[in-house]
Amino acid sequence: DLNGGAIIAWEDGRNGIGTNDIYAQRINQNGIAQWTTDGIPICDDQAYQTMIAICSDGQGGALISWEDNRTGASTIFGQRVNSAGQVQWVANGKILSPLSTTCTKPILNFDNSGSAYLVWETEVQVMETNIGSQKIDLDENLLWGTAGVDICDASGYQTELSMMNNLAGGIIVGWQDFRNNPEGDIYAQWVDRDGDLKWTINGVAICRAPNVQSYPVLTNDGLAGAIIAWWDLRGGSDEDIYAQNIDYRGILGTTNFYYQRNNLNKTITDGTPTLDTLTVLVLEKAANPIIYDITVKIGSVIHDTVSDLDFTLTHNGIFDTLIYRVNGNGGYNFTNTYLNDNLGIPFGGEAAPFTGIFLPYNELSNFTSESVAGEWILTITDHKSGDDGILQDWGLVISESSIVGVEEENSIVPKSIYLYQNYPNPFNPSTTIRFEIPVSGLVTLKIYDVLGNEVVTLVNEELTAGVHETNFDATRFSSGVYFYQIKSGNFIQTKKMILIK
Repeated sequence: DLNGGAIIAWEDGRNGIGTNDIYAQRINQNGIAQWTTDGIPICDDQAYQTMIAICSDGQGGALISWEDNRTGASTIFGQRVNSAGQVQWVANGKILSPLSTTCTKPILNFDNSGSAYLVWETEVQVMETNIGSQKIDLDENLLWGTAGVDICDASGYQTELSMMNNLAGGIIVGWQDFRNNPEGDIYAQWVDRDGDLKWTINGVAICRAPNVQSYPVLTNDGLAGAIIAWWDLRGGSDEDIYAQNIDYRGILGTTNFYYQRNNLNKTITDGTPTLDTLTVLVLEKAANPIIYDITVKIGSVIHDTVSDLDFTLTHNGIFDTLIYRVNGNGGYNFTNTYLNDNLGIPFGGEAAPFTGIFLPYNELSNFTSESVAGEWILTITDHKSGDDGILQDWGLVISESSIVGVEEENSIVPKSIYLYQNYPNPFNPSTTIRFEIPVSGLVTLKIYDVLGNEVVTLVNEELTAGVHETNFDATRFSSGVYFYQIKSGNFIQTKKMILIK
């Protein structure tokens, strides 16, 4: 309850045989009940309520969801209760899942920015369940539409769901999956804050070993990926625990090398750039091709107005590459600020102090054409006098990924047309657009500017059923917001992308 105590919710049969209600109680740090004796009713509808999920609302209260059969089939309902024990939404709860499907086994996570993520199992038919999701704000608005977002609609069971918040926004969900193995594999998917699926259609295969893999649990890897552990019976009668990491690109087996400069206490003054040098050792080469990715971490910079500052990076003959500059966006300090080409959001949309993952002013991928070993020099320039600052610590995270994956069956035909979010987004100068179609037919994919003018046609041809992707090279276009639209038969879908140069 953010005050040393806790909020507990439970199923309760006090109102008679054949009903099952939801009650809750708040206790303080001494274990003393704070609400009505024996708890307050969260839902006491005459129908049957079960399978409770609960999380903080970030304000001392709680968000609670459950399965409810009052609509004739299992539907996910939810309620918010404040710290005083007063329900905040419609009496007996708000419908959170689509009414057209049977939804069960909800799980909830609060994202610390005023909204929560909800994931559930969707019963499609006998011996087949899929995974649905929704984002809800504290005022009971469904932020991903009434239908939510389908995380996986592959054949067979998807069950034993587990969820965590991603450091780059959204959620990573893991589950047990029966599409290829009658005893169960482990899969995962990242859904970003806008409800866009970031990894392979229907999830990345984390483990497809023989026999049973089940009960996945997830934790952050410190850089927008996850470490996933699960119960594993590949040894026959011995029950073991296995684990795997997956990075933000959906690549398995990435090693992150952390290089950190701490306790520097270097003064930032007007007119004299502040420099600090970090040395990266030669990384061991693997037998397979290596994919490198670079993240700059600004652990702590103390300064009254961060819009006065420029950060540049120099390495191996690539001199003074500007990686941070904002115009007119004041505020104080950097704390655990990460710069990454593919993960971040623009600085202009946030206010200092900057904490989180942001886009660099110029791409860090420029440095991966050379060896990552050697000296890296961070330079901070203060363009306005009268407000000195301090560089406390900074560093690099160099991600080294062999091309590691789990063999997939590529012959699965999609069930519906789907247009993915382009990747990377924002981008400069090119990005990849992926889409899937369930039947062969004429497909067009076009790019439009903010005024609705068509600027380029990427696809205009007959395509076979399956997953397709194409590249958009925006070298000749100016920075700004663009829209890409797919048409196939009577189906039209449009999504937004951002070009930053």
